[in-house]
Amino acid sequence: MKMICVEKANDTNGVVLKGDFFDLDRLYFAIFKFTGYHGMDDQCVFPGCAAICESLLGLCYELRHAWQGDRDLEQVYNGIQNEWFDDYREMDESFDDDELDFDDDDGDGDGEEDDYSHEYCFRFSRAEFPEVNEKNTYFSIHLSFPEVVYYALILSDLLGKKDLFFQARKSVMEQSGPQQELNKEYFHFKAEVDVARITIFVKQTLQALYQFIGENKYLVFMNKFKKINEFSVNCNMDAMNQAMEDYALKEFKQDDPDTLMRTLAIYLK
Repeated sequence: MKMICVEKANDTNGVVLKGDFFDLDRLYFAIFKFTGYHGMDDQCVFPGCAAICESLLGLCYELRHAWQGDRDLEQVYNGIQNEWFDDYREMDESFDDDELDFDDDDGDGDGEEDDYSHEYCFRFSRAEFPEVNEKNTYFSIHLSFPEVVYYALILSDLLGKKDLFFQARKSVMEQSGPQQELNKEYFHFKAEVDVARITIFVKQTLQALYQFIGENKYLVFMNKFKKINEFSVNCNMDAMNQAMEDYALKEFKQDDPDTLMRTLAIYLK
């Protein structure tokens, strides 16, 4: 499975969420389906969570605008090396074919060419892969730290109730109609994959928080979070939204761990 990446922004506040079109597109629809807001008779599959699930559409909004070209792009190294291709010039300039000696080093005089000769340096023909290079282009979304943690906490709690999602999808699968076969395939194969995509987003986000605030602050925060019974039902969504707005108004050039934690503490009240 391909995956998105969530990491602390280096030169400004907040975090960066990045991935290619399919990474973002599939996370977008995974959230819609997981929360129940996708289909003809859509409704939230988690009792008492309609409003909090609807707020997750703010993340979907960002994902959609990214692949529409309204956010940013980033080039990411993909592991491919230019010297693998037969048009690589540095190799040509550093060797003279007339000076290469392909005789066996042991001097047995068999005249066979060494496996490391110039002829065998290249693995791929540029003519076959004219547009391949060492970087992929990813979509990039900048989000404030309180905002992305907000989404991660909600989804983390909902993932604890994922059986309700599977029950809802099973019910949809059993309904006869032109979409039944697609619904069967989704239930049997793709539903768990969508849960995995959401889990990756949550884990990537929480790892970025862990790396920024440190282990001690992180463990204290998450232990308090886990003690809240049904966070997605009982959290104070208005207070959390206000905390995010107040944080954004300060327009920090860079986040500060203590200031961030004072904002996130409001989420747990």
